[in-house]
Amino acid sequence: MVWDKHQSELWARKKINDDKTWEWYTNFVGQRMQHNYWEYNIVGQTLMDNPQIRGIVEIGTGCGGLTMLLGLWGVRLGIPVVTVETVHALYKPIEKVLDKLGVEVYNKDCFIEPMPTIIYDFIADFDPVYLVCDGGDKPKELITFGPSVGEGGLVSAHDWECEVLPSDIKPLYDVGFVPWKEEQWTEKNVQFITLQRKELK
Repeated sequence: MVWDKHQSELWARKKINDDKTWEWYTNFVGQRMQHNYWEYNIVGQTLMDNPQIRGIVEIGTGCGGLTMLLGLWGVRLGIPVVTVETVHALYKPIEKVLDKLGVEVYNKDCFIEPMPTIIYDFIADFDPVYLVCDGGDKPKELITFGPSVGEGGLVSAHDWECEVLPSDIKPLYDVGFVPWKEEQWTEKNVQFITLQRKELK
């Protein structure tokens, strides 16, 4: 990936901690976070404001900080949560936590069968769902799985304007998605976007 000046500045901000920029890579339940704590507030507000959500799919477990949070929300809301990650070593220290939370973990590539079918079937069974794209190719994840999310469903992606650019989400606008609280996308340097499907096209 070729980084422009803006992307490089966003990357550098991850180590800053002040009123407008919260530091990344701290810890949650002793596990390294690949985001900052403000993202947890945004995810919480989003799920409280969207009680229609019946399931959560996360692509890119990573170290599992956000996965644990999503698992807690799954318990609170009584809905299933699945997560997909290719690198087992990243989330291995918290496997027992995810198991206790009832998170279904797939150590697979989301683009290689049977994983796409598993994701599409989960979305069909529990729609409207909340799809969080935070894996190794977020633009491809958005375009591949986002259009299968039904009316009222939500799609989020991490690393906004760093790995995910405005041109990457235009295809979702074209099929009925609209921004969800766009003013939050860059709050405290969360770099975390959310779209909602308003209608099927």
